[in-house]
Amino acid sequence: MSIARDLERRHNLPINFSDIIYPKDPIINDKGRRIYQALSSLGNTFVTTNYDKWLDNTISEPTPSASADRDAAMATIGEKRTVIYRTDDLTPDNLRRPNTVFHLHGSVNDPTSMVLTTQDYLRHYANDRRSHSGSRENKVLRFLEFLFTERNVLFVGYGLEELEILEYVIVKVGLTGGHTATEMRHFLLQGFFTHEQAVEKSLSNYYADCGIELIPFSRDQKDWEQLVDVLEEFAKLAPAGALLNVQVLKEMEALLDG
Repeated sequence: MSIARDLERRHNLPINFSDIIYPKDPIINDKGRRIYQALSSLGNTFVTTNYDKWLDNTISEPTPSASADRDAAMATIGEKRTVIYRTDDLTPDNLRRPNTVFHLHGSVNDPTSMVLTTQDYLRHYANDRRSHSGSRENKVLRFLEFLFTERNVLFVGYGLEELEILEYVIVKVGLTGGHTATEMRHFLLQGFFTHEQAVEKSLSNYYADCGIELIPFSRDQKDWEQLVDVLEEFAKLAPAGALLNVQVLKEMEALLDG
């Protein structure tokens, strides 16, 4: 991406991120609607590292229709959420607002806000929040520190290739430290194949030290499609507005071997 952005700047050829991010395959879009519909049922405050607009609106069950696919797809779009993606708006006060989505790495609505390159990430998470100068305080880290201290968090959608981002955030915010099972307030939903049991165990131990309990599910039968089924069942057990608590999540674990 660093090379792509440099070419974009030097040749004045803007990258069309919307075309890149949004797939044209209707099957993929159908899976996306199912996932985000389940998320809409599961919670009403979201913090995402995605740039896309899937979380910017609630998504409800599509109504039966004889019209074209485009009309059926549009019928699933519901209430618009408050969308926050600018760094200055990542505040604890805004986190208290209902029906809100925070784009931690910027939004496709404003490509200049998107955190894409290595340098972007380093600036975004620069650990200067303890600087004596208030003007240099890192608002992103302050926001995440409040989130992880004052809220229960369920991490969804991280593949193994993306975990370095989560690890980077954890270390920067300072979540690391000994925790017991009764202290776990944050949970990471992650899929594994049977042959990845050693990886699963190692990650489970690592995130436990960060106060995050790993909740694994099997990818053997459906691969990542299993995530759709898991989220839909989660939404039934813990609908939006219900407290995300350990007992509910423990009950959900019986669903994860499908």
